[in-house]
Amino acid sequence: MDTDGQPLGVAAVVVDRSLEPHPQVPTEADQVHFRFRLDGADEPSDLAVDACAVDEERVTSGCQTASSSPASGPADDPRTGATWLAFAHPERVDGVPLIPFRVPTATPSRAPRPACCGS
Repeated sequence: MDTDGQPLGVAAVVVDRSLEPHPQVPTEADQVHFRFRLDGADEPSDLAVDACAVDEERVTSGCQTASSSPASGPADDPRTGATWLAFAHPERVDGVPLIPFRVPTATPSRAPRPACCGS
């Protein structure tokens, strides 16, 4: 959604997902690592996704925001990003639904946030 609540015409797709230790804290429990792609984005630099970890019954463990910035994805494709989800019982995660939204650059503290994946 944009700042006026209009649809963006952008789809977010999980490219791959795995359960593994985070490279910066390998001694802690496994986390869900996933990569995503934003399709239909003309300028992906101001887009982000809310990513939710859900179990097989579609119950949400939690959500967090992930960016499609060059720092989080391959330099040759700014429409991609990657992040880690650290929640209790990551082995129960059956999917990662994504909700794309546009981050306004003028007033980032007032960015519209979609309701994500009720439990």
